[in-house]
Amino acid sequence: MLTSGNKASEARYLDQRASQDGDTVHNTYASYVASPTHNGRRLIAIALVNPVDPSHSSVIGFGQFLLMANGSPSDYYDRNTKGNDPYCALYVGPYNIGSTSPGAGGSTGASVVRLVE
Repeated sequence: MLTSGNKASEARYLDQRASQDGDTVHNTYASYVASPTHNGRRLIAIALVNPVDPSHSSVIGFGQFLLMANGSPSDYYDRNTKGNDPYCALYVGPYNIGSTSPGAGGSTGASVVRLVE
């Protein structure tokens, strides 16, 4: 279910996660993965939903997103969001469990699917 309300406290958690990465300066996927110091902590899996009605949403897949950062420690989200503002992250592709790369892993093109409740 989609919720409304003040989500300002979540900004600190996003900044904390971004700050756990070795690369807190590159905000494009290509430059981020090219950085020898990145460790994948800025890549997060997010459920992609289809709001059916105001109280129900269907999960239609999972996407991988790159959290934005502005140095170490990062305060990008705490600085750029207030109250119920939306959070910005860069979509980099479908989520592949256990990988720091989007999309299907390996040479087979196969990926792992897990159902969550």
